[in-house]
Amino acid sequence: MKKTFLKTLLTGIGVLLMTTSVFAGPLEDKIVGTLINAGSEIDVTSFNLTPQAAMDKYLDVVAQNPDLFYVKNHVECKYDKSTGLCTALVCSYNTSDIAGQKAVFDAEINKIAAIPGQTTFDKVKAAHDYIVTNYEYDQSGTAITPYEMVMSKKGVCTGYTGMFKAVMTKLGIPCEVAISNDMQHEWCTVNVDGSWYNIDLTWDDPIGGGSNITYANFLKSDKIMGISGHYNWTTPSKAMCADTKYDTMG
Repeated sequence: MKKTFLKTLLTGIGVLLMTTSVFAGPLEDKIVGTLINAGSEIDVTSFNLTPQAAMDKYLDVVAQNPDLFYVKNHVECKYDKSTGLCTALVCSYNTSDIAGQKAVFDAEINKIAAIPGQTTFDKVKAAHDYIVTNYEYDQSGTAITPYEMVMSKKGVCTGYTGMFKAVMTKLGIPCEVAISNDMQHEWCTVNVDGSWYNIDLTWDDPIGGGSNITYANFLKSDKIMGISGHYNWTTPSKAMCADTKYDTMG
């Protein structure tokens, strides 16, 4: 997730290309609305943002909304050379068949969300157990998006995280994506009965798949996550996962 920049000068306007991922900002509604409708460009002139800030906010939204798996994880920023401020974000997509891919993805998310569970804990555990049991880690690293994970039954952290968050969103359970650029890894934080907890499905899925389910990274406090090897992460709300209720569950 290292930042890379490419600057190209055009007539009367500059273009900056960025590939990185950070956290959500105030442009979320406008960006989401454009991306849902597969728009090509987002006018951000009125927000008076630097190119860096505008691109960060765009990629915040992509990272925090797994339903936008069809959006490429980079963005071009047009900017006014006289002011240095961003005028528009140029969107790009992984496919022309967005509706078809969303139908496949949504069907799987709806299936997982329909697993019976009386309490929030039951529903969170059911989603965790289903994904860990029915999917496996992609050691080749080729299945990146949640959609690719649904199609291949294999994925990396972005797939596990995206699928789980999509299920939580469907169920109305607060959930955020935790990202550690230093680890080049991501997982989720989820709110259960008023407290936030970390949940890393990728690390709970044994290499090679199978029916074994582990809970070493299920509803854990920040302290336990640090002990297990996670470090330097952040979430949009920056909520602390301080509750230790499930720390001994393993």
